[in-house]
Amino acid sequence: MKQRGKKVLFLVFFLFVIMLLVFAGSQEQKKASEEVYKQLEKNGEANVIVKVKETQGAFMEEEENLIGIKITKKDLEKLEKDRKVEKIEFSPRIKAFLQDSVQLINATTVWQIQNNNINITGIDETVCVIDTGVNFSHPALIGKNKTCNIDCYNKDCIENCSVIDDSGHGTHNAGIIAASSAINGVATEASIISLKILDETGWAHETNGEIDLINAIEWCIENKYNYNISVMSLSLGTEDLYSDYCDDYYPSIAEVINNATFYNISVIFATGNEAESTTEIAAPACIQNSTAVGSIRKNDANFDYNRNAITDLIAPGYLINSTRGYFGSCLSGCSCAGNYLVCSGTSMATPHVAGAFALMHQYLKLQNGHEPKPYEIENILKNSSKVINDSDGSGLNFSRIDVYSALLSIDSSNPTVNLVSPQNSNLQFSQNVSFRCSANDAQLSNITLYVWNSSGIYNNTELRQVSGTNTNQEFNLTNIPYGNYKWNCLAYDKAGNFSFSSSNYSLFIRIGPLIFGVLHSIHTTVSDGTMSLSQRVSNLQSEYNWASTVEHDSQINTSEWISIKNESNENNTDNNFTYFIGYEWKGTGFNNAEVLVFFNDSGPAVKINGNETGYDTPIELTSWLASNNGIGCINHPARAANYVNWSGEGINNQTYLPCVEILNKQYYHWNDYWNCSQNSGCTTYANPKQDTSNWNGSIKNALDNGLHLGFVAGWDYHGSYPGPPSAYTGLVDALNWTREDVFEIIRRRHTWAAEDRILMDIKISNGSDTFVMGDIFNTSYNGSHLDFSINATAGKSISNLSLFYDGIIINLTQFSNQQNVSGFFNLTFSDSNEHYIFIEAIESDGNRSWSSPVYITYRDLMPPSITLNSPSSTTYTSSSVIFNVSLNEDGYCEYSLNDGTTNHTMSSEDNVTWYSTSTLSNGAYTAVFYCNDTKDNKNYSEEVSFIVAISAFQTPSGGSGGGTNVVIYRPTTEQLNQGYFKELKKGESILFSIINLGKEEEEYKIIIKSVLEDSVVFLIESTTFEKNIILGEGEKVDLTVNSSYNLEIRLNNIKGNLANVTILSRTRELNNTINPPTEEDKEGEKGEENNALNSAGEKNINTVQYMLIVIIVCITGVTIVILLQIRKNKHEKTKTKPQRKEALSPNKGRRGK
Repeated sequence: MKQRGKKVLFLVFFLFVIMLLVFAGSQEQKKASEEVYKQLEKNGEANVIVKVKETQGAFMEEEENLIGIKITKKDLEKLEKDRKVEKIEFSPRIKAFLQDSVQLINATTVWQIQNNNINITGIDETVCVIDTGVNFSHPALIGKNKTCNIDCYNKDCIENCSVIDDSGHGTHNAGIIAASSAINGVATEASIISLKILDETGWAHETNGEIDLINAIEWCIENKYNYNISVMSLSLGTEDLYSDYCDDYYPSIAEVINNATFYNISVIFATGNEAESTTEIAAPACIQNSTAVGSIRKNDANFDYNRNAITDLIAPGYLINSTRGYFGSCLSGCSCAGNYLVCSGTSMATPHVAGAFALMHQYLKLQNGHEPKPYEIENILKNSSKVINDSDGSGLNFSRIDVYSALLSIDSSNPTVNLVSPQNSNLQFSQNVSFRCSANDAQLSNITLYVWNSSGIYNNTELRQVSGTNTNQEFNLTNIPYGNYKWNCLAYDKAGNFSFSSSNYSLFIRIGPLIFGVLHSIHTTVSDGTMSLSQRVSNLQSEYNWASTVEHDSQINTSEWISIKNESNENNTDNNFTYFIGYEWKGTGFNNAEVLVFFNDSGPAVKINGNETGYDTPIELTSWLASNNGIGCINHPARAANYVNWSGEGINNQTYLPCVEILNKQYYHWNDYWNCSQNSGCTTYANPKQDTSNWNGSIKNALDNGLHLGFVAGWDYHGSYPGPPSAYTGLVDALNWTREDVFEIIRRRHTWAAEDRILMDIKISNGSDTFVMGDIFNTSYNGSHLDFSINATAGKSISNLSLFYDGIIINLTQFSNQQNVSGFFNLTFSDSNEHYIFIEAIESDGNRSWSSPVYITYRDLMPPSITLNSPSSTTYTSSSVIFNVSLNEDGYCEYSLNDGTTNHTMSSEDNVTWYSTSTLSNGAYTAVFYCNDTKDNKNYSEEVSFIVAISAFQTPSGGSGGGTNVVIYRPTTEQLNQGYFKELKKGESILFSIINLGKEEEEYKIIIKSVLEDSVVFLIESTTFEKNIILGEGEKVDLTVNSSYNLEIRLNNIKGNLANVTILSRTRELNNTINPPTEEDKEGEKGEENNALNSAGEKNINTVQYMLIVIIVCITGVTIVILLQIRKNKHEKTKTKPQRKEALSPNKGRRGK
């Protein structure tokens, strides 16, 4: 009995102990933080953030939501019992903390530094200013905003262009970061996005302030790649102070800050003002992954406001002048004057650091080709800072930022070198040249000029010591020999980095006086003129730099030919006057053209006579010239007496007949020669007399038929010399003033023809090489640049300029009284035919000049330009990713993922825009597009990186890190209209198009998300519409929201993991049609969320408490059973005792004898 009782008591005690342990465990699993209990004990109520986990959707997926409320102790009890509540955090009140300073942190020096020819001023950097809003209409902030103010105050963040800065605090801070005009911020070309979470008093919302802060930070993270967001500036915080990191006190804020830094966004917080503490700072500056900023005065001696051992950086924060955003009362504690106000506080120090982070982020990104991490920038600024001891306060050393020193400490960039003058491909006639080049770097050391020629005979270098961030140096070289040169400059910085300019410049130094000459000059008594040979020479030397003899060949005998040669050779003097031996040839027969013939040496020894056999046709002439080192220019081609058949054999030999006379002052000129036809456009003198159907004597006709001719001018005078004849052939590209060089220039067509002493310098670039007038070349550069420089005759001016393209004027530029005109024309080509292009210049008195044509054939060697539309550098929450690029011309594109060897095909309707859709699993990806044009020119895009992050229920099957093997089916329109049947498994999809209200095709995708025993869950991806279909039933969906459904989906059968579905495109009146959820529906769902917390406590019982009740009931029941059993046992024992004695009696059952 006693043993049994002990066992019972032990069992009851054991169960009681278990009950106590469970109860104690339930008491330890509090959902509220200790700070919540402290605040309730202190104030009777507290502002808290409640993290609620709810299940939603067909998969019962869990979703976390944050709710900000004010609670009492009674409310907390309910929340602790609510099964949906996961965590309860204290939500503190957040409030705002209240430009010569830019120079103090050495930002102005950094602005002068370039990397990749881009100044370090915050270009392409965006800073989120989370504050009271920003007044972007301020003169110093116009154009700085990427968006209107983003309103996050007690609501989900949304852009609202009617929201203003009703405090002034946010505008003041934005100006410190990026103002530019009367005052300058730290990063003058950075952009700002303003997110408003503080009201006009500088306070956050009483209950939702912390949630608003979290939402604002999350908005900046989500929009990082849309706006190049790299920094957040937050001059705000709590009144409560902390001596150490406070992540455990504010886990939700810490989590979102950690997420921001993961995406390489620096989060800069002010340490706070009021307490003037030397041991504690405000939250969230005490979050470990934030950058905590304290304040120092401009004298770098006196500290103000909160700072302690976890303060990361300090910056000027006392009496900071910046932009004024609110023109009501002046911001408390500040002084106002016009558009500006002066304030003090860690709020002013924080944007200094935010701007510095933007500058460093820009520089490191340009230098290294990738984004720096926030801790890297912070460490660079710390390690290069000015260390200041807080001797009168904390006794700690603090790091005052110095942006220029920070940049110098990590400078591995080569200097940027630019060649200033002379311009590339410059032609000049002086042997004394001034070269000027500039260099930019963080800290320059020296710069060297290099000038050389192709033969290496001439090589000049000159080194010069320099310093600072910019230099512009001039080097003067004298007596440079005539010739072609390249030049460049080499710059070193003090870190040993060096660089030339990205390309060498060309320089052509020519003989200065060698400009004008004449081929068709003055006839003498040798033929039909009135002058003697000596008279002709005297007159030509007074007017020209070079000339040739022009006697008619049929009138020259042997002795006269010798006299002509002697006269020419005796008067030909290098660098003084160039005189060619020559004559005027006239053919016989049908093509009786006339040609000015000349030689580059002393001329043939045999007698010249046009009547000799084997000499009277153009083909015979060119053969003669080939044998005697000569060339010829066709003269007065439209003249009736010697019309030209350009297609005739010999005439079209441009090797020996490379030029044509387009100007003959004695008889007629341009209008007759250029486009004179048999029936019109000619003077009486020039009009062809013979009625020949194949006459085509105009120069335009010659060029249209593919002849390559340089333009020359002549005078063709037969009488006494009347004075300057004003008909000139100018030359370009002459290296030396010799007969051989001038001959070579004319042979290469590097000439122009003028009625007056008009200088023409025409150059054309095909993107890599430079050509001059008369050149024949191919180009792959569809955008060639034709530069011109025209100088009028002394005392005159240029009135207009015409650009001829294949003989048609396509550009007419007029000038007003300009002696010298210069500029350029851009040329584009629509085909691969040869085109001829030249310029006509007209002086104010009507005299004209014409450059020899440039003959260009466009060969499309340029790869197609690729515009990457999708994907972008972002995180996709859908497994379906669209790949889309556009070309600037017809072509074909493919893409590869993660440097794969397999290219994925794409589709296009116009051969310009290419697209594809791929279903991807969770992971990080890189994509590169490879495109060809129709000429098989190849190009590839820059690599784009993106992330796919979807819930486990949404992830299709497949390997990690790569594309899945899931099939995407694409039915035709006809199949869709008739009903498209397909067996699909989880993750597979059908891609189809529906005609929308705009009569345009819109693409949709149905994805099978789950195959259950008797139903299928599908998602229409383009609408985020998700639905469960029961076996044998269907769903009608209105995709275009036009009161009729246009898609029906039916589930026919399920076999294992395969679902047999039918999709049918049709248009019917709505009847139980399901529309995809609208924005209003979504807002309604959010509205219901506000009541979730109150109803949750009433409807749910804490699981642990429920278990306790069950255990207590069980213990009670077991105890009762045990007690009843004990009582029963006692009763039975009482009854059985006498019977046992009787049974043991010796007489019981014994037989008598």
